[in-house]
Amino acid sequence: MHTGAGAVPALTLARSRVGPLLLAALGLALASCAEVGKLAAAAIEKPRLVFKTVALQSVDLEGATLAFTYDLENPNAFGLKLAKVGYGLEVEQTSVLTGEVPGGLRIPASGTAPLTFTARLRYRDVPGVVQLVGKQDALRYKLSGVVGLDTPVGVVEVPLSHEGSVRLPGLPRFSIEGLGVRSMSLSHVTVELRVRVQNPNDFPVPPGRLDASLALGGADLAEVSGQALAAIPRNGDGRVTIPVKIDLERAGRVAADLMAGRPVDVQLRGKADVGGLSLPLDLGGRFSGR
Repeated sequence: MHTGAGAVPALTLARSRVGPLLLAALGLALASCAEVGKLAAAAIEKPRLVFKTVALQSVDLEGATLAFTYDLENPNAFGLKLAKVGYGLEVEQTSVLTGEVPGGLRIPASGTAPLTFTARLRYRDVPGVVQLVGKQDALRYKLSGVVGLDTPVGVVEVPLSHEGSVRLPGLPRFSIEGLGVRSMSLSHVTVELRVRVQNPNDFPVPPGRLDASLALGGADLAEVSGQALAAIPRNGDGRVTIPVKIDLERAGRVAADLMAGRPVDVQLRGKADVGGLSLPLDLGGRFSGR
């Protein structure tokens, strides 16, 4: 068909209208999908997380294991699945650990499922924990985190939280029981320092080591390095005998008093590393070399 100059072909006009129509249709479709998504999300009632109990699963000188139990309540008419659990533990206002729990737990429609997970608190992660013993009986903690649940519209997150306290253990108690002369030579005297270790806890204390300096008569005369400490049974005690060689020339009057069996002032200063804790030692007394 012949068209006059300046006329627009019908095919060109048709094509020029297709683009806007498609865009308009696509916009309507997207808007419709968004509205449908909003309606679907609004139709899902948010699950509830209810704290039930916290149990002290285990305790020792290194730390305590806490078992937290929550109820996951699903008010919807369809089942849900646990996607993730992420939590953190704060003790005495210091963050000491974070953890995750694998998903997979299923919560029935209009039903409840228990969620239990454990957190291991290591005392050495708490700043100044040794100094807190004696000042307070327990450590205050705060648990916080998020529980994620798979739903037809994606993962829905529910916050978790709980605050409580965990009892502090009793620290091993060290004391000097006595001092004895083991052997003598023209240049040295070897003494045995007897140290008692008491365990006030209902669990055993693991083996450890002792590093300290020994002063006799007010003078530092020897170093004790890496002395092994045996495990102590629950509510029991143990003893360690530490042999120390003293130079007669340095010891002077103290060595003479020891060999004669006269009492001398004894001080042991240093630390004992037990169960991951570094315990300061400052022990003293007056003993004869027998």
